Amino acid sequence: MECVKEVLNDNSFCKTSLASFGTLFVEKLNLSNFRCYEKLSVKVDKGPVVLTGPNGSGKTNILEAISYLVPGRGLRGAKYTDLTFTSLSAKSEVFQPMNEVQTIIDNPLKWAISGKICYNGLFTDIGTGLEQTSEVNQKARRVVKIDGKNCGTQSALGHHLSALWLTPSMDRIFAEGAAGRRRFVDRLVIGLDPEHAARVTEYESCMRGRNKLLKEGAYNKEWLSSLEETMVTSGVALTASRMGMIEKLNKITREQYGVFPAAELGMTGKLEGWLFDVPAIEVEDKYRASLLDSRQYDCHSGVTDLGPHKSDLAVLHRESGMGASKCSTGEQKALLIRIILAAANLQHEEKSRMPVMLLDEVGAHLDKSRRSELFSIIGDMGAQAWMTGTDRSLFEDSGFDTQYFNVFNSTLTEAS
Repeated sequence: MECVKEVLNDNSFCKTSLASFGTLFVEKLNLSNFRCYEKLSVKVDKGPVVLTGPNGSGKTNILEAISYLVPGRGLRGAKYTDLTFTSLSAKSEVFQPMNEVQTIIDNPLKWAISGKICYNGLFTDIGTGLEQTSEVNQKARRVVKIDGKNCGTQSALGHHLSALWLTPSMDRIFAEGAAGRRRFVDRLVIGLDPEHAARVTEYESCMRGRNKLLKEGAYNKEWLSSLEETMVTSGVALTASRMGMIEKLNKITREQYGVFPAAELGMTGKLEGWLFDVPAIEVEDKYRASLLDSRQYDCHSGVTDLGPHKSDLAVLHRESGMGASKCSTGEQKALLIRIILAAANLQHEEKSRMPVMLLDEVGAHLDKSRRSELFSIIGDMGAQAWMTGTDRSLFEDSGFDTQYFNVFNSTLTEAS
């Protein structure tokens, strides 16, 4: 199939050239064999983009595709192997490699996404995809390219594009488990420091390896100590990064932003408590000793009891003094938006660029006052926003110079 090759090697925008200055935006998006799209190419301006259509038409899949152009697991957190165009399972075609000009890649791609990114008037070509494995038990590998060149890690994407998103599944982030809140904080950190994604991946991989060794019982102590050492260095570093992000956000969220309430944020956990009291190098010593002492306990429990995987985000509604989990659903949504807007402002302060905003069904899940205020704020920010909804009328009073697209049966058409 030629379409996979074309997505990451579209020479029509593989050059660096000039565009309008001062804004970070996605100008062109190409998909191949991704979700419900066998092939899609769409070109837009730097302003807001609204995708309208019935539920199940493929709107959110487009936002999800953009979310894979930054480090991480995308706005749904799906398995990479679940992203492949659904009808491919019944086909037997051989996929084409990413680039026939460069060194041949043995394993071609199952799906691919690429984007033409403009920042400060310069265009950069970024892309990612999943390799087709040749062996049954071989793990599929995500690949990344920048301007046609292979990159070793996803972190490279974050140096060219950052994105923040709001989806209906996030509505109960404060009421459900801590894992979702940790992932949320990590996404905010990655917006400032793309290398944070690698630290999180490294920590989680070594923790899983430690758990497996302890479960097996007869383990190599040197190998176990090596895994724990990596857990110590990456775990303390990522904890410090989370705490640093929260400290910066608090300087912004402590003030109300229009109809979005002021919030107080904090990270809770054992390592966080230690880092409040002693330098990071001493925390590493304490964590290293704790992992050693807890081997027998963790062996019986089957999990690692101490580490940043146990941390949590605490959020307080400053005006009412209530924890976010005790607030109404509407107030929880408003607090979440306040944090996301603060993170966008923080990126602008530190990186001189606004992230791309991905807002899924945002119009239907906010009252008119908050919806109008959010649209006004995004307009003032100058951020490119990709928004979805079933009803175009929810966006028509936004005051944006908006580009509208109709989505129906996985087909995208520009609307007048």
